[in-house]
Amino acid sequence: MKIADEPATRQLYVYTTLIDWFFGWQDCTDLVTSLAASDAAGGIDAEAARWFEAFQEARAAIKRAGYDGEPRAMGRPGHGPWRCSAIPGDPDDLDTRWLFLVKQDNNGTTFVASPFPLPWLGQPEAA
Repeated sequence: MKIADEPATRQLYVYTTLIDWFFGWQDCTDLVTSLAASDAAGGIDAEAARWFEAFQEARAAIKRAGYDGEPRAMGRPGHGPWRCSAIPGDPDDLDTRWLFLVKQDNNGTTFVASPFPLPWLGQPEAA
């Protein structure tokens, strides 16, 4: 699904697949805990604010692509089902871009939201 978010000009590509390989992905719960500690110590920087915005956009796009909201637990107990991975953005704007992933419990579908096309995952979902 290629999505133009409003009012931002970012586009997201959402893929559905049946992968079970998550090596290298960071648990979003760990990242949120780290960001919360940074906030308590004096404020969240602009990069953290962009991460929160990107996460909300990805969650909405994944839901539009058919995610039913019932995630499958992955990893260690007490950790959340959402995974993220940082990738470099455009060298002219120096922003980090984020990939997000969640696995649906009822049928094992994995949803991946990316700001860049990932052709090895097949075709993005249609809106």
